[in-house]
Amino acid sequence: MMAQGRKGHFMFDARAAITHIPGKLDEQHLRAFLEGIFARGTRQSTEAAQIFLEEKVKDETVTHEQAIELGKLIDKYSFYR
Repeated sequence: MMAQGRKGHFMFDARAAITHIPGKLDEQHLRAFLEGIFARGTRQSTEAAQIFLEEKVKDETVTHEQAIELGKLIDKYSFYR
């Protein structure tokens, strides 16, 4: 139950953080993308999520600024370090 609460808070905060910075993600793909980042950060490690974000900056899915904001949220909501 606690993990689900964390996910809800992460999704709300991440959506707010990423949408105020222009990027290429459309609304249709945003939720799946954020869920993927959350899963990596909570089931693997924050490092795995950061590596994934770096890959998405390289392929221009997200901007560098969006990746920084999402990285902060991963650190905040992850169980693992």
